[in-house]
Amino acid sequence: MKHGILMMAHNNTEVVKTCLRMLDDERFTVFLLVDAKSPLRPEDFLPELRHMHCVVLPRMAINWGGYSLIQGMMNQMRAAVDAGMDVLHALQGADLPLKTPEEIDRFFTQRPGKNFLLYQAWQERMAPYRALCRHYLVDTPYYRHNKSLHIINHLLARPQKLFVDMKRPVWIGSSLVSLTRDFAAYLVGMEDQIRRDYRYSLAGDEIFMHTIIKQSPFADTLYRPLEGVRLIDWERREVRSPRTFDMSDLEILRAAVENEELMFARKFQESRDIEIVKAVERMVSARR
Repeated sequence: MKHGILMMAHNNTEVVKTCLRMLDDERFTVFLLVDAKSPLRPEDFLPELRHMHCVVLPRMAINWGGYSLIQGMMNQMRAAVDAGMDVLHALQGADLPLKTPEEIDRFFTQRPGKNFLLYQAWQERMAPYRALCRHYLVDTPYYRHNKSLHIINHLLARPQKLFVDMKRPVWIGSSLVSLTRDFAAYLVGMEDQIRRDYRYSLAGDEIFMHTIIKQSPFADTLYRPLEGVRLIDWERREVRSPRTFDMSDLEILRAAVENEELMFARKFQESRDIEIVKAVERMVSARR
């Protein structure tokens, strides 16, 4: 089976290098997209890979919550579909595998035709507002950390709820997915419609795939949609992000490595604790 790693990177270079080093296998190809706002070069993220194939996509500015995230994913999907990948794994620079390449390949080979999207019911109340109302100020490099832009954006968006069908079905979950080539090709074929529907969404990358698949011929291909195959700790979330793991989480991660249904984990930051990154790599390497 051919695995495409859709890696978006901005910083956190040691985590990205560790992730790719752990997946260094001839069955894997990384489709690397580096944020144009980053001072780092694509080659800064690539370790000395011996087996993994690398495709470096043209850099583009990626803004948290904006359509640029969806556009970046679509660019990666198109490249991976064209390259004949069988399954596409969306990863970001804060993610690590919990299994060896052999184990990951075996897991997905034994579940042919399945799509792996994690749904998050606790976010559903806000999903129609985020997807159907227009958020004109989001896709800028300043929005994420600018409280004034947040206030202005919501002052412009909230009145739209009076004129939008807020009962329209909208589903939401993690943008870190594993997709079959067939469903990825289906999404690529819908790119113009996706742009029309989600151009002004708020964090639409967490909505568009989950909503489309539910209303598509691929609806019955979802695998464990309420559990997923990724360890992401939202119960101890930090503001708008999941928990960043550190060495105090060693036993949680050790159990995840042993859990046959968990393939990847998020979130790691080298500036927070590089030792937990090294520990995960050692635990997974010991499974070879």
